Amino acid sequence: MAGKLRRWLREAAVFLALLIAIMVVMDVWRALPRHRYIR
Repeated sequence: MAGKLRRWLREAAVFLALLIAIMVVMDVWRALPRHRYIR
């Protein structure tokens, strides 16, 4: 039971880390005027 809980916590932590990374990348992408130079 403890091993299953630990694995679920690790998967949840990885998912949250990916979600936060995507949010940060989107925020930085929106802050930069980079979309003007993409054709």
